[in-house]
Amino acid sequence: MTTFVHIDYPKTHPGVERALKVARKFQGFAQRLTPERGLAALLQWSVVSAVLVGAFQAIDSLSEDHLMLAWLAMWLVALSALAFFARPLHHLHLGQRLAAWNLRRKQAEADRRLWALAQVDPRIMAELQGALMRGRG
Repeated sequence: MTTFVHIDYPKTHPGVERALKVARKFQGFAQRLTPERGLAALLQWSVVSAVLVGAFQAIDSLSEDHLMLAWLAMWLVALSALAFFARPLHHLHLGQRLAAWNLRRKQAEADRRLWALAQVDPRIMAELQGALMRGRG
């Protein structure tokens, strides 16, 4: 006869708990990721990949005897490029500059449309002229 019976089962599966924890971490990452940061990261990785391609072409010309040393050198170049380009690319603020340029472009387009509409509608032209007069006075 059985003297020990364990009937306490967990309410949730440990694998599901781990998956939910990972999903919460990725939700926080997605909220912090802005288009500007994505563009800067894309630029950084494109420069690093170009450096890696150059290193791979240099390694490809070597004989089999020095292949391990060449692979180590390539990875040294890759990691050095990551370390070298990470800070300067971050300080360029390319994302902020792109966002400011995009805002200026949209404002100019809206102004152009308003002016085109004011050319055919005398009421809008009168409003614009009134705003100009108030701005000067």
